[in-house]
Amino acid sequence: MFDLDSVQLLWTLRTMRDQGVLLSGRSLDPAPECFAGAVENPFAPPVGFRAERLGEKVAAGAQFVQTQLVFDVPAFGRWLAQVRDLGLHERCAILAGVGTVRSRRALDFMRDQVPGVVVPDGVYRRLRAVPADRTAAEGTRLAAETVQQVAELPGVAGVHLLVAGNEQAVPAILESAGICVTRGPDGR
Repeated sequence: MFDLDSVQLLWTLRTMRDQGVLLSGRSLDPAPECFAGAVENPFAPPVGFRAERLGEKVAAGAQFVQTQLVFDVPAFGRWLAQVRDLGLHERCAILAGVGTVRSRRALDFMRDQVPGVVVPDGVYRRLRAVPADRTAAEGTRLAAETVQQVAELPGVAGVHLLVAGNEQAVPAILESAGICVTRGPDGR
């Protein structure tokens, strides 16, 4: 299960796709067609190393990256500046992870139990200040604001909305963020 780390796995996939061979040297016919992606956590220690780590993933074949949840937009912006300095945003699409907080329990869990998720004190206080039955609505507003803020940062190609179990909030998040939402003939 842990024979390959993320960089090695990307390199292996790229070799299979681009050269049509397995690690053993055996040919693949046809070679797989894929768009290789990776994850990155701009907030994991050591923070100064995270852009360089992304560089390793891009060199290994990552064509896009989805980040850990972004609650601290200024810290994300500092990481993104390092990414731009390395020119990685020109070689890899950066998708900022943005999620909704639906309850105080979920907020506390993310803040205290999910590695690499940084919930700044101001965001935490904001979500705890509303009545418990309004946390989800405030979390949706916060997600829309975050989408809007990260979309303005140079180097961001898009967002990855993490709304598990709250998919119905996606149109409202995007509309509130000023992103056009096209609905089908059935209104969805």
